[in-house]
Amino acid sequence: MLCFLVLGTAVPAASQNPASIAGITVSMYVKIDRTSALLDAGTISEIRDFFAAEVVAACAKTDCELSPSKVILTVGPSNTENIDGGYEFGIEINILLPDTAHTMLVKRSSRLKRSNIEAQLLNGLLLPGFSLLAYSDTYRMDADRTAVCGDSILHPSEICDDGNTRDGDGCTGICTLEAGYMCFGAWRNPLQASARGKMTLWTTDEFLVSTLTILTADEVCLGDDIDVQHNQIFDPEQWQHKYQNLIFPNTLMPLPPAGYFGKRFLHKDISCPGNVRIQR
Repeated sequence: MLCFLVLGTAVPAASQNPASIAGITVSMYVKIDRTSALLDAGTISEIRDFFAAEVVAACAKTDCELSPSKVILTVGPSNTENIDGGYEFGIEINILLPDTAHTMLVKRSSRLKRSNIEAQLLNGLLLPGFSLLAYSDTYRMDADRTAVCGDSILHPSEICDDGNTRDGDGCTGICTLEAGYMCFGAWRNPLQASARGKMTLWTTDEFLVSTLTILTADEVCLGDDIDVQHNQIFDPEQWQHKYQNLIFPNTLMPLPPAGYFGKRFLHKDISCPGNVRIQR
């Protein structure tokens, strides 16, 4: 069993035990062509930065929130001289990620699989003379959130969950809404088209007049309720002159508030007094 010493970065506080935080542990025994049994700071930084870059690439368009303090490299104290020259080192890299969804995103990418790392080594993207003798990659789930994005269940940290982890369908691989999409029935501030909105609720009075109420609940949805966001602001003033309140002709009708809505919601569910549908 290898005993590791931390080099290059600070150890997380006790309140951030890496074993309980979502992330990845890469353990490897490597051979490096060098004349010293010690790894200098430059070499350590190069190895750490290489693996950090692979994780960032795996996260693609999402934010891994990766910083130097979240990539912890440790080296075994007993380094062996290889019979073919160079030295063998035991190295462990502990990478802390925001949540289980990010961890699974990296795992599915296969960026940290041994075959990919060795392919990168053949392309000269790491230290010259760096080769893997033994390698393993272990993926940890967040102890406080073991749910996985793509299980068709909305968990507190998710905005959407469409039952898969593909990008390009409105819900990203870490269960956030993609640009240009929103939840069916959600309202967004007319000054913040891309900011997360609020859910809404129709209420109907005794005169069968429907009013759309903005709730305090944040925008969330499952796959069937992911809607393409309309690129124009819904402005009720543009509609007041088109309709009259059939019951109280001198009273303005209760149109939905100004803001952004989904196309499907606008076309099908925004209704006016007298059951008149708004068509955009």
